[in-house]
Amino acid sequence: MASELTEKVKKQIQKLGLPQQGSEPFEQPSTVGLLATGSHKNWSISIDDSSRPRKWFAEVRGPSFYLYFEIPSLEVVHEWFQFFDDSARRTKPRDMPGKGADQDGGACEGLEIGTFLGGKIAILRDTEFADRCFFLVGGKNSSFSSCLRITVAGTDLAALRETLRQVDEDLKD
Repeated sequence: MASELTEKVKKQIQKLGLPQQGSEPFEQPSTVGLLATGSHKNWSISIDDSSRPRKWFAEVRGPSFYLYFEIPSLEVVHEWFQFFDDSARRTKPRDMPGKGADQDGGACEGLEIGTFLGGKIAILRDTEFADRCFFLVGGKNSSFSSCLRITVAGTDLAALRETLRQVDEDLKD
């Protein structure tokens, strides 16, 4: 009975394509470790690094949402910080045609920062208020025509910007 069960388990392992005990080469599973972190008020961002294959992930915790997604490179963190830092200095948002559109069809400035389940994640500046941005989580192969839109504004945007500054500094060390 036990050998019969063992054979069934072995067949299932083989069917799923999992490595079997004693098979060569056996690749160690990927490990994920903390690479950089920052927090301010009720915001925190962590950047994780996985070993096999080499990938990076961003964990964003805010007062009203949580996102964990893959980022294409560590450089995107600096671009993301610069994007928010530029927003803080601007009194009126600057339109950039071709970078997205707001609900009224006006041009929006945006930055693609990662992927989630094959869909894109981007941040967009608001064309109406300088202290408001949006996280857009689009479906696979989406142009963001159907998406989840998360608003970050006012003191939350300032806290998120400070959190990103800390992460950017941590990555420079």
